Amino acid sequence: AYAQPTAQGTDPVRPPPATSSTVARGRPTLDDTCSSADTMGGTKVERAAWCAARRGEYVSMRTLASRALEENTRSHRAHFLMGYAQHFGEGNLAKALHHLEEAERLFIAAHGKKPGEGVNWRPYFRTLHELVYVHGEMDHHQAKIDYVDAIERRLGMDYEALKAWPLLKLKRFDEARAVAKRASKRQERGHRAVGLTALWAVESEMRQRD
Repeated sequence: AYAQPTAQGTDPVRPPPATSSTVARGRPTLDDTCSSADTMGGTKVERAAWCAARRGEYVSMRTLASRALEENTRSHRAHFLMGYAQHFGEGNLAKALHHLEEAERLFIAAHGKKPGEGVNWRPYFRTLHELVYVHGEMDHHQAKIDYVDAIERRLGMDYEALKAWPLLKLKRFDEARAVAKRASKRQERGHRAVGLTALWAVESEMRQRD
């Protein structure tokens, strides 16, 4: 399963800290045996890059993502992987956004906004999910809301809880409160935590305004 929202609603759950067990002589090994490799699909290099990410080995991931892009500059997976590496490994949000938007564009060009039966939609979901967080960290509040809505429209997945904070930042307090209240009643722990924290923040802001 992909990461649930955190209590702050800004950062995905990071994999464990990097180890050196999969790096040989300064070059990452093509270890594509992690449990979610099949959900990434693509080439062996792309799967290995995703496995490196799940182990928290962002230097190896970036190297493998760069190699994947050299092999195919029109691979939506390769652009997603480079965007993810730029986000978590480099902290370069501008470059992350560039590659993630390119990944989205390439996937849509190949499969449409709503992938049909038999299409591996998981890399597409991960791309949209990353775009939610990257836009959030860049204070692109409306864009974050738009991508949460896009995930629901295109893939039928409800991440509405992640709209509470950007709505609050945009001073759309009634909408933020409504979203936070719904999220606080969700069974999923991550969504519920976001909702409860955002609800407290909304009520605090409203009290100060009164």
